[in-house]
Amino acid sequence: MANAATASAPHKALLNPMATLNPMATLDAIAVSDVPDAQKNQVPKVSEQMRALNRVNQLDKLHQVTDLAGS
Repeated sequence: MANAATASAPHKALLNPMATLNPMATLDAIAVSDVPDAQKNQVPKVSEQMRALNRVNQLDKLHQVTDLAGS
């Protein structure tokens, strides 16, 4: 029961059907749900990884545009 009292915000949102559900926060919480508290800060968040992947995608689009401009 002690773990239920210290549940993170995404877990509380799952228990409250009226709460707004944030899919990325939920994925972040699930990704570290079995990781000991002392190591949770060492696990990269899914949301951070997705943001980094989005930046790579934006750079690829920029590269495509500059290639077209150089043609």
